[in-house]
Amino acid sequence: MVETHWNTTALPILEYCVARVMNNEEPPSVDRICEQLGMDLPTVQSALKLLAHEGYVETKKAWGGPIGVAQVGSSGFRAVGQWPSSNNEVFGNAMVEALEKLASGERDKEKSQALRAAASDVRAIGVNGAGQVLGSFVKGLVGLG
Repeated sequence: MVETHWNTTALPILEYCVARVMNNEEPPSVDRICEQLGMDLPTVQSALKLLAHEGYVETKKAWGGPIGVAQVGSSGFRAVGQWPSSNNEVFGNAMVEALEKLASGERDKEKSQALRAAASDVRAIGVNGAGQVLGSFVKGLVGLG
């Protein structure tokens, strides 16, 4: 893997910030990030500016630059795999889960295989696409589509 600013600096900072929030802790200060990740102040401030510019975090600011993270945005959680990329992904994953649960509880072998095949098909087209189809179907059923 090619070493990039993202891989060596920004992503570890973002992962640290998300981990703190997931542990019900306050987002960290710049000093805390430096201390915990062994990075120098200018490097952390530069990375936080970029992370904020891209919408991953909101920073607490002072005259000299960011002094900490105010909050982590949903795109920050997505970037580290802690948030689904869309509602369609949530629907698609729920569909796969439901099909697999039905298949495991089905006594008829043919029906069980058909349900597992359906779950496999949903994965093959992608849970995002399947979620979009499911969402459209439900909207049509309730008269919103």
